[in-house]
Amino acid sequence: MKSPTSKFLLTGCITAALCISWSGASGQDAAKASAKAAEIHVSFTKARLTLIGVSGDALEKAMKIVEEHAPKVAEARAKQNAILTPEQRQALSKATREAAIGVKDGTKQLDSVSADVAAALKSLNLPAAQKAKYDAAQQAALEAVKAQNEALRPLLTPEQQSKMGIPPMKK
Repeated sequence: MKSPTSKFLLTGCITAALCISWSGASGQDAAKASAKAAEIHVSFTKARLTLIGVSGDALEKAMKIVEEHAPKVAEARAKQNAILTPEQRQALSKATREAAIGVKDGTKQLDSVSADVAAALKSLNLPAAQKAKYDAAQQAALEAVKAQNEALRPLLTPEQQSKMGIPPMKK
């Protein structure tokens, strides 16, 4: 993976896929799904922050930021995933989960997950109208994550920002 932007998009894809199975519900189930998606986002982000060496006070402050942004991220992801049919969500979730497990157990490189997710999404053969809606919703979800990451920026070193996929500040 060559750029921080690619890492940012990868993070979004992985988090989205982990939340896919918890979205698309209605009524009270939707509230539970949204809460579960927020919980997954918080857990995933905490693990990433820990892996890149954020600890102590900085980790505590970072987690407060993540917890504040989690509902917005989860809501954006739920809207994104509501565009997919249950079968499409299941297929995308399965492919992404397998890729994430591969990274966790060391059988896959993090860089390859992005390609796996893109291939899984492409294999869904979304009709043009559905793809356009999905792309717009994905952009909104990425913006929610971007807002979180901008709030995290002051707590992280430039190296940690890069590892989190936060692009460098433009001068």
